[in-house]
Amino acid sequence: MAQGRLIPFAVGTAILVGGAAAEVAAQSPIAAAVLDWIVGAAFVVAALRDHATLNTAVGLATAAAWFLASLPAARSGVLHDASVITVLAYRGPLLHWLVLHARMTNGHAIVRVLVVIGYVVALTGTVASAVGTCAVAAGLAAAVFWASHRAGLPADLRRAQDRTAMILALLALLWAVAVVGALPGPTSQALTAAILVAVAWHLSRPVGVGALTDAVGRLVLELGPADRPASPLRASLARALADDDLQIRTYQPETGWTDELGHAVPDPVTAGDGRMLTEVAAPSGGRVVLVHGQRALGDTELARAAAGAAALVVNSFRVEAQVRRQADEVRRSSTRLITVEDAERQALANRLRIGPIGRLERVRLMFHRRDPDKMAPVITELDHVIAELIGLAQGLNPAAVSLGSLPEALEELIAHVGLPVRLELHGDIAVLPQDTTALVYFVIAECLTNITRHAQAGWASISVRAEEPLTIEIADNGRGGAILTTGRGLQGSG
Repeated sequence: MAQGRLIPFAVGTAILVGGAAAEVAAQSPIAAAVLDWIVGAAFVVAALRDHATLNTAVGLATAAAWFLASLPAARSGVLHDASVITVLAYRGPLLHWLVLHARMTNGHAIVRVLVVIGYVVALTGTVASAVGTCAVAAGLAAAVFWASHRAGLPADLRRAQDRTAMILALLALLWAVAVVGALPGPTSQALTAAILVAVAWHLSRPVGVGALTDAVGRLVLELGPADRPASPLRASLARALADDDLQIRTYQPETGWTDELGHAVPDPVTAGDGRMLTEVAAPSGGRVVLVHGQRALGDTELARAAAGAAALVVNSFRVEAQVRRQADEVRRSSTRLITVEDAERQALANRLRIGPIGRLERVRLMFHRRDPDKMAPVITELDHVIAELIGLAQGLNPAAVSLGSLPEALEELIAHVGLPVRLELHGDIAVLPQDTTALVYFVIAECLTNITRHAQAGWASISVRAEEPLTIEIADNGRGGAILTTGRGLQGSG
């Protein structure tokens, strides 16, 4: 057990023992005493299952206030004048606890005001305060329901908050029934005990597991080659865990501690700032640590699931970054291939097949073994990257270009484009130097690639004139939209 959890467990044990002693000393009927103790025990257990410090403290306060009414002093006259307080005292912290459980502590002033009013009316000591707690519970139910549908939360987290709103409404109704005395005493006691135990069970359940799954699904879809915000993983997991202060730290022996974008950061384990950490091993070695906000969950099952998702996605980011660097290196190398010998181009193509392509295929197999259904978007994206690199490897050293037959090489290239292409060659192509022949081939190949990927064209045409100067004209009937920007080359406007 973590050292930071020892004090709450000790307090919880003391409350259970003290509550049991109070029930015995009060000499209540056995059935009533047992029901009373079960409700208090349920509050203690639910509080200790929550790793958020504030939630645990308010939960234990709820249990302690519940047992307060069982103290012999409350029934012997010492606290007789405050008997209403002892009966209602648990309602203030219970309402506060439910609001904390609904992640409603930030940005909702009306909720905080209602919580304060709930404490005040629970400790007023008048019959009117019982009516007040009913009204506050109903108001909090409406506020939580309204805020959950207005905040743009993930669907599963919104449903969890809706359940909290329903429980608050049920408590308001239960307490209203108790105020008017609509049910006989034993029936009212049994119903109250059953509902409060159900409330404690709800409070002991982690919130947002499904929302985390949704967030991971969105992160997986973001793994494709697209522009991302500054920190997509942190933002998505922070939303799923309702922890705006969440930070992600990764450790690799060769790089040390970094954030998810690879920037160097201090060691969070030895930082000693009092924030709770959740740590898991990364798939490719090293560690991934979630640094939680002061009010957030700590090392719970949900937090560990989030850390595992972070480890998987951070590893995917690292693999993708490596693929991008290797692809950029290959592209830069391809511009130099027009002046190198055929043997050098062939050697580079072989290294590409053995190196990046082989490593990507191993990464794909790792994702497939882990969870083929959840990782399907990642696997599909890796298939696309592998196919592109294979095509690039094949294009590094076209046999026809090596043999000096540009028309044959272009005909083979056009056959794999996937749309009708008209080819016109003018002049004596055979007299072109080999490096020029390779240049013509690669320019046309790159243009056709852009046409098929981005132009949404129905046909294309290629015209090569071998006179002086050498001229290459490529046209298509696609959507167009390219503009020339000074200093930045050709830019796509659409």
